[in-house]
Amino acid sequence: MSVPTMRRRFRRSYLNPATILTVAAMTVLSLMMAFPFIWMLSASLKTPATVFKLPPELWPYEWRIANYREVLFHPTVPLPKFFLNS
Repeated sequence: MSVPTMRRRFRRSYLNPATILTVAAMTVLSLMMAFPFIWMLSASLKTPATVFKLPPELWPYEWRIANYREVLFHPTVPLPKFFLNS
């Protein structure tokens, strides 16, 4: 056997139907797994009224960064202290 014949014989195509279906299924499953984290981040940037709005919207029109400031510096819940303790 010559060398070009061996290369052709052992060369595999990575775009076969099984590979395409596997990549598509893994992509769908990874998006399903990531969606709760995306929703959590989105909800943390919304006002309380827009979190429970129907139909729900994924990204808020009005971004509210003040939610993080309220959580970090709330007088009755010392979240930074809890974070350091953990």
